[in-house]
Amino acid sequence: MKRFVFVLVALALCLPAVSAQAEVKSKYNVDFYGYVKLDAFYEDAYAIMDNFALYAPPGNTCGLYGSCNSHEMENDERDSFGMTARQSRFGFLITGGGEGLTTRGRIEVDFYGTGVTRSASANQDVEENKGLLMLRRATVEIIGDNWEILAGNEWMVVSPIFPMTNNYPYGADVGNLGYRTPQIRFTGYMLDKKLTFQVAATNKMGDVEALDIDTGRMSGVPTWEAGVIYKDAFTLGLTGHYGIEEVRTTRHGAFGEYGSEVESWSGNVHVIVPIGDMVSVSGEYYQGANLDGWYTGGQGNGWVVTEDGDREALESTGGWVQLKVSPMKELAIYAAYGLDDVNDDQLKDGVVEPGYANAVGNTRITKNSFYSAMVDYSINPATKVSLEWMQITTEFDLADRAGSDWDDGVLNRYTLSFWYMF
Repeated sequence: MKRFVFVLVALALCLPAVSAQAEVKSKYNVDFYGYVKLDAFYEDAYAIMDNFALYAPPGNTCGLYGSCNSHEMENDERDSFGMTARQSRFGFLITGGGEGLTTRGRIEVDFYGTGVTRSASANQDVEENKGLLMLRRATVEIIGDNWEILAGNEWMVVSPIFPMTNNYPYGADVGNLGYRTPQIRFTGYMLDKKLTFQVAATNKMGDVEALDIDTGRMSGVPTWEAGVIYKDAFTLGLTGHYGIEEVRTTRHGAFGEYGSEVESWSGNVHVIVPIGDMVSVSGEYYQGANLDGWYTGGQGNGWVVTEDGDREALESTGGWVQLKVSPMKELAIYAAYGLDDVNDDQLKDGVVEPGYANAVGNTRITKNSFYSAMVDYSINPATKVSLEWMQITTEFDLADRAGSDWDDGVLNRYTLSFWYMF
């Protein structure tokens, strides 16, 4: 009985402390946001990447290199099914700091921190149900009446819109340029903020050489990005970037001399055009060179080596277009097409430098494109279900130069996604 009374007294003494803790608040305004998402997908052929698709490997070979063994199937005979919740994300937007200018800080993460594919781990199951955090956005913002300064990891200025898809990369390597990168950005507004000007110094994430040296940072200068965007009844934007990579004369030599500079640039246009209350068309177009890496263009190749031994930035052209139809408030229907098309003549006349191209047969790829159709239904403002068909076609027109006789890769991916947004 005494023990019971003691427990009751202890609980009574703890109640004020619990109440006091419940009243603790941040000294600034904090907006907690994000969404929970599950993707269940079926693919009728082997895909580069696992939880999402970037490329369709050639249909008539068991792997990227080599021939089939007696017990193996061709890539176009390998179907697969999977589920993942790793795209789920959350973030904090903190506003405050005192009188005067408005200041904000943001942290946003998702769960692709250990990589984009389970096969990168010795224990494939660990990454799927124990995905680690990946930093997406981390910014400091100083906001005036008609201007803003942003410093941190944020989406690039170039090609700022994207097609709506269930596939995690939102059109990367099939026509949608851009990613997130550390930057210092200035934004100015005119015409009641209908006209926006932006300029940013960004971190050029280049290719990694021996001793983990980044060719972008070795240039000694930032990559510059800029844009002008008009938003009113429609949206029209012009953006672009210019940067330099400095490459060692010998790829694998730890102490090779530097001095070979390869430029990276792009010119981009994007539009969003509403047509009545139920229909809208959006899209982007770009032309540039050395668009590999986080610019997600050029099929993973930044440059070629000419017959004279010079490094020449590989040119690439592409874009995407999407039609959206909303016959009712709860329902949206999307249809899209996109492509990334590299300069075939450069690939034919030059040589992609070994060690710099991604290991997905990119030295033989000339074009990567997609079609998609999606139905998106909102159960309530927080919950929706979407069903998507996407077809990715990867063209291996230069496979014969490497002694390969590859068919173009074609992949059909069907994705059912459940979303809860907060």
